[in-house]
Amino acid sequence: MIRAGYGLYYNNIQTLLNFPENRNISQCNVLIASPSYPNPYGGQSPTAFCSSAAPTVTVLDQHFSMPYSQQFTAGYSRGITHDFTIHVDGIYMHTLKDWRTWDMNYPNAAGVRPNPAFARILDHVPISQYKYKAMFIRAEKRFAQRYQFLVSYTLSNNRDDSPQSQVTNQNNYSLDWGPSGIDRRHVVVAGGYIQAPWKITIGALWQVRSSLPFSAFSTVQFDGLTQYIPGLSRNLGNRNNTAVLAAVNAYRAALPSPLPPIPASQIDSSRFNAFDLRLTRPFFVREQRRIEVIGQALNLFGVTNLGAGPNATGTTTSGSSANFGRILGAGNLQQAELAVRFAF
Repeated sequence: MIRAGYGLYYNNIQTLLNFPENRNISQCNVLIASPSYPNPYGGQSPTAFCSSAAPTVTVLDQHFSMPYSQQFTAGYSRGITHDFTIHVDGIYMHTLKDWRTWDMNYPNAAGVRPNPAFARILDHVPISQYKYKAMFIRAEKRFAQRYQFLVSYTLSNNRDDSPQSQVTNQNNYSLDWGPSGIDRRHVVVAGGYIQAPWKITIGALWQVRSSLPFSAFSTVQFDGLTQYIPGLSRNLGNRNNTAVLAAVNAYRAALPSPLPPIPASQIDSSRFNAFDLRLTRPFFVREQRRIEVIGQALNLFGVTNLGAGPNATGTTTSGSSANFGRILGAGNLQQAELAVRFAF
């Protein structure tokens, strides 16, 4: 079977993200160190503690519009046997007019802003875009003869300009264009299900995902943002480590207090590899009621997955850090769970 499709998808306009615009200038933050009691203002008015510095304001661009994406798909499926099928699909998606934050009061090289009465004037403008293309191959065996399985492989390329964030360097917008922060070039997923003797059900899932990219940052702050190391753009780490290390080590050597070079062996990979296993056995089956004993093991073989898990940290991105390129956290090595479920 051959199939193809095209779709045009419009996202909602998230105006609540610009809600601070309603409070621009009409409020100030009051911070009092070691306030007295019961009068924390010490006989002064609350407004006496407001900052006199030029304010930063947020505005919604007058041309703010609804982001949309164009999606193209094409695929081919072939039945090999009555219960085994192979599928191949190609996907291309191009999203336009997502928003980014643009400083309308961007300073010049000397740090002087066009309107000194304000600090940053952050305008949410619909200038962001991203492109995704992928090939998806899967082999599927439907349930028959007490077992089923599915094996899939995805080769993808996901690039964007960091949508819904402030532009890093407005003098060179293209520096933000690069691999998406969630881009994993290769993904393999295999899963299966077996009805074993003695009413035992065995399920397994294996996942392998290639590494995520990361950026390399200097210590330079401009317009409130840390800048990329000279010669590099966004998210080149784990995509072109040769160029990243050359630029990072040149930067470290040029610092007022030179730092030693970072070896290639220090760059950690955030690839993910886990095998999960689940066993289920029903007991006391009575019409619509039954008790099930469930045992499962997550990451059964104890693979170290750097940067995984809800509390893990990402790659160290500061070029002046001794830990540049390292991932200082990992997911759980192994987990086991035992449960009893009563179904009725």
